[in-house]
Amino acid sequence: MSQIGKNHHSDIDNPYLKSLQTIFKQDSTKEEKIDAFEEQGIVMDDVLESGVSDMCNYGSYVAASNRMKGRIEGRIEGTVESLRDMGIAEREIAEKIKTKYNLTQEEVDKYLGIMA
Repeated sequence: MSQIGKNHHSDIDNPYLKSLQTIFKQDSTKEEKIDAFEEQGIVMDDVLESGVSDMCNYGSYVAASNRMKGRIEGRIEGTVESLRDMGIAEREIAEKIKTKYNLTQEEVDKYLGIMA
């Protein structure tokens, strides 16, 4: 896991680095980030506050997107494993997951463990 935003960097004196640490801290709310900026002497205007809000929203979007991607990958891997356990031929498994999950041939090869 990335070290950005971890509390062990709280002794940073540089206000710019401290601001970056605050904005990338994953478990802070928008209000906490704004408070932290103001404590560091950064004057919040509408534009900066909007930017902080956008960053919070973007971070949430990225996290949700990655969770969804992980779930889909898990489903595909589980499908492949189940079909293999049932004795289904690899080419048939390839066709099934390609169709069901709308995968490219490269993605199918990845899930089947084939190095192209």
